[in-house]
Amino acid sequence: MLERIGAPAIFFVSGRPLAERRALSVHKIHALRERLDDAAFAARLDDTLAAARIARPAVSAEEALAHYRYDGEAVARVKFLLNMVLAPQDGDAVVDRLFEEEIPDEAGFVDDLYMTADQVAELERAHAAIGAHSYGHHPLALLDDEALDRDLEKVAALLREITGTRPLAFSYPYGTPQTVDERAARRLKATGYEVGFTSERAANTTLEEPLLLARMDTNDLPVA
Repeated sequence: MLERIGAPAIFFVSGRPLAERRALSVHKIHALRERLDDAAFAARLDDTLAAARIARPAVSAEEALAHYRYDGEAVARVKFLLNMVLAPQDGDAVVDRLFEEEIPDEAGFVDDLYMTADQVAELERAHAAIGAHSYGHHPLALLDDEALDRDLEKVAALLREITGTRPLAFSYPYGTPQTVDERAARRLKATGYEVGFTSERAANTTLEEPLLLARMDTNDLPVA
């Protein structure tokens, strides 16, 4: 389709599924929600948190719904807790345990859902730019400096190995004000990226901050 209409494109790729055949927590949550209704998911989450001795922090419904505008309150609270409130290592541990109980064949899930390294390279050869979407898809503002630098460098090195070109464009995981900050933008620049896309719903009227560009969600575009 893009070739037919002559539209340029950047495809943003996360590293972990390619390097480790491990799914990202954000996609594991989607898969779990397909199999569990809201009440069952919440109950299983409580049990898993208790078993892992992880305290369940309070989650503001207002904050959760502001971030997940297209979800109901119960779903928004759970997703906000797992993706934004818990420490990344705790969120991953909880989601991994739930996922393993429901979908033991994680490698098979990865093979079905994600592109392979060969497919990414083929896409790049077809004149589509390949950008980075982080290595582990964690909110960058929640990572300490060492973890942040390690994530940015790992995905850049991986994509360079696959495509022969170091990525210059980056799309922030989640991309909201809670998950993107000036520190992340500075580290992005220091790692060699030239442009970064947040999920701020706005038009870019200036290019003065190329590492903090806004973009429109397709759900927010006017329908003719």
